[in-house]
Amino acid sequence: AAPGLIFPDQPYQTVSRCMAEGSESEGGFPVFAKKGEDAKAYTAKPETDGYFLGIAQRIQTRDEYPVGTPVTVVTTGMIWVVVGGDVKSGDDVALDSDGKFVALDSEDETQTAIAGGKFMSTAPSGAYAVVVLK
Repeated sequence: AAPGLIFPDQPYQTVSRCMAEGSESEGGFPVFAKKGEDAKAYTAKPETDGYFLGIAQRIQTRDEYPVGTPVTVVTTGMIWVVVGGDVKSGDDVALDSDGKFVALDSEDETQTAIAGGKFMSTAPSGAYAVVVLK
């Protein structure tokens, strides 16, 4: 397991984008897009017209994603991520205010809910967990 690895025996879909902001991660980080800028990928949600696009797929030849590099974004399917809090299988997926994958807390207004996202494994904070995006 590693952040950004997919399950190739399970159905998945990807899109390609160009990094508008850099990331020092090898993959498994949230990727956002902005309406009207279909070719760009952001590591933080743009304040105006921003939306969650998917999760960056890990590519073995890349250990970071500088500005201007291509990124493959998983939009549906199963993928490994690092969690920012304890999660249980079946929990809905959200991003906390630091952009970490956490279990959705409907009382926490700082979270960004990931529509159709579910955790498929149980993990403590800082560990790997499987997310399915639908």
